[in-house]
Amino acid sequence: MKCPSCKDVELVEVLTTKGVMVDVCPQCNGVWLDKGELEKVQIYKEKSEELAEKEYARFSKIATQAKLDFENQREKAIQDIKVSRFEVINKLMREISRRLD
Repeated sequence: MKCPSCKDVELVEVLTTKGVMVDVCPQCNGVWLDKGELEKVQIYKEKSEELAEKEYARFSKIATQAKLDFENQREKAIQDIKVSRFEVINKLMREISRRLD
């Protein structure tokens, strides 16, 4: 079959990774679909969108939980630092007080 745009160039049949046979013009890179191929592409697109929405929801929950875990760990680390600093100051104050007595 000839390219509708280039007129004299023979189209090359290419099987996509999703199983749809398309005709491609090697000159203008135009992609041409035979009867029924557009419907296959639309079905694949719809299934892909559904899957993408499900995966987005799943990963969104995971990301939200990871963020909460990080914030909790960060707060705990800050508290540990505050406690450690408080303990060091207390020890220093006790040592100073002991030496002054």
